[in-house]
Amino acid sequence: MSAHQSWTPATISALAAIFGSLTGALGSNFSTWIGQRHQDRRDLLEKKISQHEQLYSDFIGETAGLRWMQYRTIFRTLTSSYLFTQFWVAFG
Repeated sequence: MSAHQSWTPATISALAAIFGSLTGALGSNFSTWIGQRHQDRRDLLEKKISQHEQLYSDFIGETAGLRWMQYRTIFRTLTSSYLFTQFWVAFG
């Protein structure tokens, strides 16, 4: 179209339809991209939280096991000391 011609209603309607479709398509693609990006971030965060929970669980398990071994050692030491004392009281 040259600068002398005026825009016809049909041309304006056609251009509006084309630009409306492009805008809708771009908006839809942008929305999908944003949604996928946030889903990836949520998945990564969920994975990190799961790893931290497993690490914490392993830590608790290890410390509980060590605590049990400590109590068992203390019990054996006290039992041995008590039996040794009782032996010397009885036979010493």
